[in-house]
Amino acid sequence: MTALQLTPADPVTAKAPIGFALCADDYGLSPAVGAAIRHLITASRLSAVSCMMTTEYWPDEGSKLRSMADSVDVGLHVCLTEGGPMGPMPVLAAQGTFPKPTSLVIRSLFDRIDRAEIAAEIDRQIDRFIAVMKRPPDFLDGHLHVHQLPVIRAAVFDALCRRFPHGKPWLRNSCQSLGEMLWHPKVVAKALTITLLGLGFGRLAARHGIASNRHFRGIRPFSPRPSFAQLFPCFLDRIAHGTLVMCHPGLDDGEYGDPRHPPRLRAEEFAYLSSSAFTTLMQTRNVALVRFSDVAAKEFQHRRATADRALPAVSPGAVYK
Repeated sequence: MTALQLTPADPVTAKAPIGFALCADDYGLSPAVGAAIRHLITASRLSAVSCMMTTEYWPDEGSKLRSMADSVDVGLHVCLTEGGPMGPMPVLAAQGTFPKPTSLVIRSLFDRIDRAEIAAEIDRQIDRFIAVMKRPPDFLDGHLHVHQLPVIRAAVFDALCRRFPHGKPWLRNSCQSLGEMLWHPKVVAKALTITLLGLGFGRLAARHGIASNRHFRGIRPFSPRPSFAQLFPCFLDRIAHGTLVMCHPGLDDGEYGDPRHPPRLRAEEFAYLSSSAFTTLMQTRNVALVRFSDVAAKEFQHRRATADRALPAVSPGAVYK
């Protein structure tokens, strides 16, 4: 597999390629996922990777990723539904394991989680990231988009503002426009749910001085059909500069079964992103990979202007649920 290179364009007639960020989620989930993602980074097929702290594999997998951190954005994939907490959480995880995703959503909507407890766990996950990577995360997002949930997002904003007063990591905004939701009938309900649960997240982040993406793609049906080779071109339809696209590549080693992201589908994503079909599509669509950290400042300016019109000023210590 060769590194992705765009065909040189005619400097007079050709338009500059549209840049988008392609982020592989769940690094650290298993060695099979880690090996696939590192392979894609080496081949310049990704521009970001999001890392899980709550698995036994992170220390070893993180050390293997550290030498690649200058070529992609490396972020923290905050997890509150996979495995167990890294410290005591008597309200959310009294038995030492995180709740199921549906339970976490319900508890956040009805304010039945402890914000201070969540903030402490986010701090622990940030600390574990820094301990292995020897640097702060470039960005922060959440496994199953939990970072956008009510109460949890307030803890996220507070953690980033407190820990990184200068040069805050950017945040993933998983909300989508109506047009972005309607690209495939199998994902409308899922995309709408994610968007409604995170409504206003990008504007709130801007009010706290934190950059986030305005456009998001990559929500997919986790079924064998349509194939990822059929799905991915849809992610690039009418794509805007600075769009963040998520993916879940991996190798099918048969050891880790996740009903939301089955190993066979992770392997399918890896195969496509490794293929010449991917590079051909990039050239045909005149798009190129960019690190979102390189476009975050411009995105923040737009978000901040919108937030100034849409939301009241944030006072010290203010909490948005």
